[in-house]
Amino acid sequence: MGLDRNDMPIMIAGMDEAGYGPLLGPLIISAVAFELPGSLGDEMPDIAALLAPAVALRPPLPHAALMVADSKLVHRLQNGLVHLELASVLAAELGCRSAPPTTLEHLAQSLGWQANCPLPWYNWKEAPVPRWADEGTLGITRSMVKSRMAARNIRLSMARTAVIDEHQFNQLTAKTNNKAAVLSTHGMMLLRELVDRCGQGDAWIVVDKNGARDRYLDMLMRTFPEAMWRVYQESPLLSRYQWARPEGVIRIDFQQKGEQACLATAWASMICKYVRERAMEQFNIWWHSETGSGVKPTAGYYSDAQRWLAEMAPHLERCGPPTEHWIRTR
Repeated sequence: MGLDRNDMPIMIAGMDEAGYGPLLGPLIISAVAFELPGSLGDEMPDIAALLAPAVALRPPLPHAALMVADSKLVHRLQNGLVHLELASVLAAELGCRSAPPTTLEHLAQSLGWQANCPLPWYNWKEAPVPRWADEGTLGITRSMVKSRMAARNIRLSMARTAVIDEHQFNQLTAKTNNKAAVLSTHGMMLLRELVDRCGQGDAWIVVDKNGARDRYLDMLMRTFPEAMWRVYQESPLLSRYQWARPEGVIRIDFQQKGEQACLATAWASMICKYVRERAMEQFNIWWHSETGSGVKPTAGYYSDAQRWLAEMAPHLERCGPPTEHWIRTR
């Protein structure tokens, strides 16, 4: 006898990116999914409330609580990098059922991105994890979150990350002359994986909107040719689509400030920011080592990247790969 739909868990999932606009560094896209009891209704389940006090949305935090919020807000906090790291390491452990990662290569293996980047500064194998969080805090936070998830019958069922390095980004952009296509292609691949992971039961997926696009039906139809999508709304703030499968309903929101609407989207945002911060740290360490210059490190965003490139100009001709391999063309 098959299970009744009401006995199946609901999937609440989110996706976000970091590094779409910068001139230097990789593009990162992540997806996070929870499974929990319930059914698909009009209101998003408040997972943060269910997991409190082990998970908090804002300071002040209970002792060793995991903060999960928009990564831009988290990064600005005094201990922002610690919070980003805690969220990313725990996502790998809980969402991928992996051992605690000890290097970025281990984290890559857990979260699913390729760790064999040809660019010389991305030496994932030698980059330690944790980098900013101490093992004691990590252990307490891990115990708190796992205990609360067990008590509420909530499971972090998936955590995945795609890393598109600068060379790959330029190659893909050259094929379409449109960098938005790079983001949408890899984003839809992760979205397909989320839906495939859902299996039986309902799912609600919140994708943080990037750019001015309001209509996503064509992208969904290409990604899910077997689906019959119903369009509920298409607007600058929210574009909502639903697929009523025999196995369960799939609802997908493309939403402005999706991190505020869905804890899974915020968690994905934090993983993206953490991976990009670690990538740019390696970038700056490598260039400093190769050139011996005292040029101030860069986060890779356009204005500061232009400053860094100008100050590094005397060294660039003799160091590193051809500029078209690592400076973003768009």
